[in-house]
Amino acid sequence: MATKGEKLAAADLKTQIIGLVGVQELDTEIYTLNNEKQAKPLEIKAVEEAFEAKKQNLAALEKKSLDLQKQRKD
Repeated sequence: MATKGEKLAAADLKTQIIGLVGVQELDTEIYTLNNEKQAKPLEIKAVEEAFEAKKQNLAALEKKSLDLQKQRKD
């Protein structure tokens, strides 16, 4: 039969394991958030570059439109 001390030690071990699982879950969440934090500047840069390319394309199309309007007037 288990003594009171053995029961207490088993309960304490179970509590520690539960605590460690909780810490591991938090560690996993921190790791995921850090990865996202590092990825965001790269995503922002890619979006800014795409925006800049579209802006330049729009400017070229506007210039072409103006040129075509001038040709029609002539």
